[in-house]
Amino acid sequence: MIFSEKDIERFLRGDYFEVYRSDEREITVLSKNSEDFWDLTIFQNKIEIRHKHKLNHPYHKDKWYATNLEDARERIIKHDLYVMNGRKPIEPELLNHILKFYK
Repeated sequence: MIFSEKDIERFLRGDYFEVYRSDEREITVLSKNSEDFWDLTIFQNKIEIRHKHKLNHPYHKDKWYATNLEDARERIIKHDLYVMNGRKPIEPELLNHILKFYK
């Protein structure tokens, strides 16, 4: 499994992320909404997702996994929305509406 140029372009569409690094095995971006840094790395045919709050901080110990970049993008957006909502869940109907906006 590798990240194709087409997959990377689709993941980065819009103005949601600022790219710090991108190649066929790893993508590092800054979310412009939450200002969290995200690292996506191919790991055993899955995408390992890690994040941190500042560029010079270590990544959090928690890791998430996604099956593809679209799934990873949605997980990051959901996390950002949770953080921007004061770490409270967003009602499912509103969450779905917002996710459609970013697709």
